[in-house]
Amino acid sequence: MNKVILAGRMGKDPEVVNFKDGKMVKFSLVTSERYKDKEEWKEAVEWHNIVANGYLADKVERSGIKGADVVIEGKIQTNMSEKNGTKTYYTQVRAEKIEFIANYKKSDKRQPQQEIDDLPEDF
Repeated sequence: MNKVILAGRMGKDPEVVNFKDGKMVKFSLVTSERYKDKEEWKEAVEWHNIVANGYLADKVERSGIKGADVVIEGKIQTNMSEKNGTKTYYTQVRAEKIEFIANYKKSDKRQPQQEIDDLPEDF
């Protein structure tokens, strides 16, 4: 079974890609966990590439902004692209369910509690 559930924050505003028969959104999700290493607390941060199609793309486009808290349920998918004879493999989560924990909308003047500024360059 291929299933993943992630709870984290959107690392950037969603990128919308329109096709003639629909749309897709792409965004990064940052997750973290705190743990104690000997005597001090540390935080492990992971970045995930998320893609969503159809009605989920519409939902993310309407409500998703950088920093919004979100829960994603989906499947892990590995893809390959080739450029100048060099193959590059990348992993993403294809969303099947998306729930925004805080109801932020692009039109809201409210801002998410914490800004995400350290997005890796490859996202």
